[in-house]
Amino acid sequence: MTNLLLTLIGLFLILNSKEILFFILGVFLVVIAVRRTLDEFSGETVADNREYLSALVFKIRNEITGYSIIEQYAAILASACIHIAKSDGRISEKEILVIRQAIHREFQGNVDENLIARIVGYTKQHIQNFSKEEIFQSLIEVVNLYFQHLNTAGWEARIELTSMLFLMIYEVALADGGITQTEEELFNRLCFQFSLPGPYVQNIKRTAQYNVNARANRDSSSNYSRQAYNYEYADNSKLKNSLALFNLKETYTLEELEKAWKQIAIMYHPDKFHNAKPEIYELMNKKFIEAKDAYEFLKKRNG
Repeated sequence: MTNLLLTLIGLFLILNSKEILFFILGVFLVVIAVRRTLDEFSGETVADNREYLSALVFKIRNEITGYSIIEQYAAILASACIHIAKSDGRISEKEILVIRQAIHREFQGNVDENLIARIVGYTKQHIQNFSKEEIFQSLIEVVNLYFQHLNTAGWEARIELTSMLFLMIYEVALADGGITQTEEELFNRLCFQFSLPGPYVQNIKRTAQYNVNARANRDSSSNYSRQAYNYEYADNSKLKNSLALFNLKETYTLEELEKAWKQIAIMYHPDKFHNAKPEIYELMNKKFIEAKDAYEFLKKRNG
C-alpha cells in the first residue's frame, strides 16, 4: 500500500509540476516505490523455497553458472520470452527471431548464442504441454530467478534491467503483427503480480511498439537500393518512431518535447550508472544516446 501511495504522489508531481525541483522529486518517489517493490520480489522467496522450484529453473541456474552476469541476464530473459510466445498455443519462427534480435540489441552482441539456444530449447521442452495457468506459474518462477540475479546490480541498474525484462516480453508478444488476447492477459497479469504502476506499464508497451515499428521500418528500407533510397521515407520513419518514443503527436510543442525528454534523460543518464558493472553502464549509455538522438531530431524539426 505504501509503495502504491508513493507511486501515485510521484506520478502526480511528474505530470503536473512545472518546476524542475518538484519534477525531480516526483521521479525520486517513483524510483523509491519501484525499488521497494523490487526488493519485495527480488528472489528471496525463491531462495527460501528451493524445493518448490521447477525443473526448468534448476536447469537454467545450472546452465548459466560460469557465464558473465550479462549472459545470465540474457539467458533468463530468453526463457521468459518463450513463455509468452507459447501462451497462445504455438511458438512461431518470427517470435524466435524477435527474441534473438532483442537480445542482440540490448546486449550489443556480447552473449554466447549457443547458451541462448540451449535455454530456449530447455524452455520450449519444459512448457510444451502446459496449460495457460501452468505457463503463467512457470513464468513467475523464471522472473523471480531474474530478480534474484539482479541483487548483484545497483538499485538504479535493477530498475532499468527490470524495464528491459518486461519490454522484451511485450515485444515478443507483438512479434506476429499484433498481440493476442491471451498474450495481453498474461502480460497484464505478470505486471499486476509484481505490482508495476499503470503508467509504467503503458510506457513499457509504448516503447515495445516503438521498437517493433523501428525494426519494421529498417526491414522495409533495406529493400531499396542505395541509388533508389528514399530519404524522405527514412525521415518519416524516424519521425514516427521518435514521436512514439516520447509519446508525442505530430503537432507537439517544444515545451512538450522538453518535458518528455527530461523524463527519459533522468532515467537513462549514464552518470547514474558509474558504480554499476561496466557492461550495465554501456547498456544504459546506449539507451541514453538513442533517446538523445531522437530528441535532437524532433527539436530540429520543430526549431
